[in-house]
Amino acid sequence: MKAGMTGNKALWLIVIISALIRSILAGTTELGNDEAYYWVYALFPDWSHFDHPPMVGWIIQFFTLDMLVDNEFFIRLGAVALGSCNTLIIFRIGMCLGNRRTGLIAAILYNSSIYCFIIAGTFILPDTPLVFFWLLSLMLLCTAVPVGHIEKKHQIKMLLAGFSMGLAFLSKYSSVYLWAGLLAYIIFHRRIWLKNRSLYLAILITLLTATPVILWNIRNDFISISFHSNRVGLLGAGLRPDYLLMEITGEILYHNPVNLFLIISAIIFLARGGWRSSPPAISLLLWTGLPMIVTFILFSFFRRTLPHWSGPGYLGLILIAAWYLSEKEPTASWGRRLLNRLRVSAGVLLLVIILGYFQVHFGIIPFDKPGKVPDERLGKRDISLDLYGWEQIGAGFRSIVARDVGTGRMEPPPVVIHFRWFPAANLEYYACRGTDIRMLTVGQLETEHKYAWITAQRNGFRPGMDVYYITTSRDYLPPEKPYGSYFREFEPADTIRVVRAGRHVMNAFVYRLRDMKVLPVPTLYEYGLKGL
Repeated sequence: MKAGMTGNKALWLIVIISALIRSILAGTTELGNDEAYYWVYALFPDWSHFDHPPMVGWIIQFFTLDMLVDNEFFIRLGAVALGSCNTLIIFRIGMCLGNRRTGLIAAILYNSSIYCFIIAGTFILPDTPLVFFWLLSLMLLCTAVPVGHIEKKHQIKMLLAGFSMGLAFLSKYSSVYLWAGLLAYIIFHRRIWLKNRSLYLAILITLLTATPVILWNIRNDFISISFHSNRVGLLGAGLRPDYLLMEITGEILYHNPVNLFLIISAIIFLARGGWRSSPPAISLLLWTGLPMIVTFILFSFFRRTLPHWSGPGYLGLILIAAWYLSEKEPTASWGRRLLNRLRVSAGVLLLVIILGYFQVHFGIIPFDKPGKVPDERLGKRDISLDLYGWEQIGAGFRSIVARDVGTGRMEPPPVVIHFRWFPAANLEYYACRGTDIRMLTVGQLETEHKYAWITAQRNGFRPGMDVYYITTSRDYLPPEKPYGSYFREFEPADTIRVVRAGRHVMNAFVYRLRDMKVLPVPTLYEYGLKGL
């Protein structure tokens, strides 16, 4: 009992400290490009969206009370809350693999992963609900599928897992790797399930749960599926070792080099015969993890991939590493080597958090200096500015609008246009939110994304209208390039200087685009798609 209480206290200490750190980060850091864009999902809810299913938008709606409390902390609160639940779930799965010690090691390794702690547990992204439902599915499957004799309780868990995997699909399309891994495990290890109807009912439940996304894609000519297929399609792609290097490096950094070393050690142990003494669920975790990771590494030979795409595949491998450490290390006093490894793993994460936070808020590494680079390129190399400066840009732009409308230079209601979903979403949140300023886009579907639907819902454009265009020095593009055929005149309105810790780090250039002479064809009409 005493050991159990100690384990419980250690677990809740991990949960509380993790939630506290993530809450501070969530409440004191501006929204990134992706997060502002997914906030738009909540602002314009639908059964699905151009690039992702709807779950992340629904999560934001729920935790902001349908946008009643609309600030960075509450927008990200779903990530903080689900991240805490994930620690409890992975602890439970670890216990099923071994014992309480296995569960605690899994909880520590999970919270030492930058992907789990920051990307899915602090930032609000489709990975946030995906990781939650992925782990929930693994917990149900690991305690039901590997059994030798199927009982009613195992069938019920299979049905619940089908529902959970359906919710995972409503979070992100890559959740299909869960079903693929499960079916592969059943075929190679537990064919008994092929004769049980609960497996097929679980498949049906997943399909029914995913109905909103399926119907939306049917209604919109499967444009979302086509978009993602083109992102990873290999047809006509040449060999790109630089992309492969970026993917491998990204996965090492995202999942913590120490964690990755422990995962590789565990897999080597299994390959050398350790699988004979391993729990049956270990094979299930391998099937639901490794194929996803290997697939995106193979894609990266030819296409540019993002390291977090394979992130859920590492969840099962974290559990395998936890089982390996729990089995290999001496049980007395947890073992000095085990404690050292876990401390180093947690220390790496803490170091990354501290350095990242200070870089975002104080710019401890000055990448560019005013006067040393052109004003149009200031801050271009500093990726930390993705999370800084938008509040200043928004406040500066609203002052420009108030001045222009007050002097009659621009007519109300003001309109801002852009050709791309980012920074359109950042401007929507930090410059337009709570005002009568409208954000519209003119471009291609591949750059507008959901804003093609939003622009149509906002009734688009009219002849002769004047609009604003904002471009930053991080991705500067003069207005004549994207809009030269649409407007008769382009004039600079003002430049907004972004200052961080007393240093000038970025510029935002505001232009007035006068007299729309050609109405753009609505993007939805070009593709034969339906509006919201």
